[in-house]
Amino acid sequence: MLPSLTFGVALFLAISGSVLCLAQQDSRGHANELRDAATLLHNRQFLAAMETYQKILKTDPHNEKAVLGLAAAYFGVFNYDQTRRLLRGAAAAHPGSAAALVELGKLDIHLLRYDDAIVELKRAVRRSPGSAVAHEQLGVRSEE
Repeated sequence: MLPSLTFGVALFLAISGSVLCLAQQDSRGHANELRDAATLLHNRQFLAAMETYQKILKTDPHNEKAVLGLAAAYFGVFNYDQTRRLLRGAAAAHPGSAAALVELGKLDIHLLRYDDAIVELKRAVRRSPGSAVAHEQLGVRSEE
């Protein structure tokens, strides 16, 4: 397998795994739907996952977990522009969370936009200094 393809698969699995963990933490009544959508995402059923996440967002438009999941589904179908748009919106809508900024950093690493990745990951660390994931991803970029 090509190194960039291997990295892409690893990134996708990391994103979908993050979404699955987030789905299990939801407290607004969408836990089952988020879990189902994360399972679809994990099983690479991207269109079905998109539909489920969009259904959640119709009733709860500020659900960060659903936006992150939808972004991961768009990533899975290689629609990086839509992935970026959703992640930027989530970062703006949830100023206390570093999750979308971390995912933006991962996306930039995947797209070989390392300088942009560093900017996003540093923003994530400033936003959430205790975020191990933000520090880890920033370290991954620093090693390359």
